[in-house]
Amino acid sequence: MYSPRTNFNERQRGDLIFFTDPSSGMLWHVGILLDASTMVESWPYAVQIHSIYSGRGNIAGVKRVFA
Repeated sequence: MYSPRTNFNERQRGDLIFFTDPSSGMLWHVGILLDASTMVESWPYAVQIHSIYSGRGNIAGVKRVFA
């Protein structure tokens, strides 16, 4: 089932947030939102909780997997 892009301002817990590499523009990281500004992610070498503004790259968009 196709999941359309979610408006960034309507993001919520459980949405996936995607990041691009600032130098190449390619998607290179994804996190799962815990709330509008915090995500859980796997970043070498641990699962961590960080702000979505913690420097993982440029925010490319948000997708809702479960409606």
